[in-house]
Amino acid sequence: MTLHIAVRGAVFSLLIAGVGCSPSMPQVDPVTNPQPLIRQAFGVKGTALREDGTSITNVDAAQQTLSGIDASSGQVLRGVDFVGVHIPIRYTDGSDSTAEVTDWQVVLDTSLEFFVLRDAEGAYLCGKDESGAPIRTVMVPSVFDSNTCHEISDPSRYTLACYGAMAQCGRL
Repeated sequence: MTLHIAVRGAVFSLLIAGVGCSPSMPQVDPVTNPQPLIRQAFGVKGTALREDGTSITNVDAAQQTLSGIDASSGQVLRGVDFVGVHIPIRYTDGSDSTAEVTDWQVVLDTSLEFFVLRDAEGAYLCGKDESGAPIRTVMVPSVFDSNTCHEISDPSRYTLACYGAMAQCGRL
């Protein structure tokens, strides 16, 4: 099932998969044969931690990127500022964990931001493509049920959409 959303004036087609929504855009090379994910995770709004233990509060994905406030300086942080930060996540089974943001990239034509996330065990949250490169994640401000493809009202979470992870899309 395809869902069309408007972000910053551009319309994107999101394909609902077992990992949330996956954007289909020509500006980034499509992922072919992604490795299947073990379980779906969502971002949880709240507090994230840097490697040095300092906090980032008000973490959210309201504007299609990660944003938050440095708890010690009060500085607003966005996108690239989250590399090396451990963000809170929640799996669909209800268990909470963290994911480390290990990379960031922006697609200039759209201002869409991509992130690479590793789970607490060190595995890439969205898996790897056939070449072994990590599959990038897009932050989607809403929460989508990967089984029904419907938006869920949940102000405490946001969707971690794995780019190109469309293996289950044809079955939905």
